[in-house]
Amino acid sequence: MADVDLEQAKHIVDTIAIPPQPATLTETLEIVNSNNPDLSRIADIISKDVALSAAVFKTINSPFFGIRREISSIQQATMLLGMKNVVNIVTGLSLRMSMETKKGSELNLGRFWDTASDTALVCANLAKAMGSNVRDDAYMFGLFHDCGIPLMQQKYPDYFEVLKIANNEPEREFTEIEEEHYDTNHATVGYMVARTWKLPKTICKAILTHHNLEALKEDGDEATLIALLHMAEHISHSKRRITEDLRWTLIKEKVMQNLLIDELEYTELKEDVAEMLEQAER
Repeated sequence: MADVDLEQAKHIVDTIAIPPQPATLTETLEIVNSNNPDLSRIADIISKDVALSAAVFKTINSPFFGIRREISSIQQATMLLGMKNVVNIVTGLSLRMSMETKKGSELNLGRFWDTASDTALVCANLAKAMGSNVRDDAYMFGLFHDCGIPLMQQKYPDYFEVLKIANNEPEREFTEIEEEHYDTNHATVGYMVARTWKLPKTICKAILTHHNLEALKEDGDEATLIALLHMAEHISHSKRRITEDLRWTLIKEKVMQNLLIDELEYTELKEDVAEMLEQAER
């Protein structure tokens, strides 16, 4: 998968305000990357932040983790979640809080991030169920894959209308429609956000190409992440919306081939995850 053109990348950085990592995330990552990473120190950081604490409790007590008793201690929650999951949660909430759009925006950011969170959890669950070697990155990719959309909305006043056009033309590449109206697309902007926030290269490249169906034909972790994402989006769409997911009918075969699953395995995975989504709504 080709890297983004450097001139294009420079143009994006110059014209779209990519938010920097907030101090809480920077401090967390410093601990993680130290010679002696201490999860209890990270728990202390989280405990001082009401929003972060709420996000940790919501995640650890969700059906996706399958813990039978409710967890109410941040120290216990971080121990059960583990370093990777805690970093994912801190990074995800930091991203969400750093991308608040201006008042009057037609894009419902609350719904946008709730959908991204659902997709991330489903991605992680699917990867775990399949024993995939990208399960540690699946959550982060599910959360970040469309992070360029809020920034596009901030820059272009008519972006919401273009978003509706792209969503109503499933037979065309989403990014192709964006590029007809602007000089970039949300996947490229998202790639630049991921690079600025120093996410793993695999996730950065997957964000860049997640709307390119040709990427599903390739080998490697990026292609696997993209296939998992498409399945996760379809399952979430099927559970929460009445309308038919027309896009899925066009890509289903390619996704299943990439993930090496058949119709029966796909159906079982879909039913298991849909049940967890139902439990999460209760």
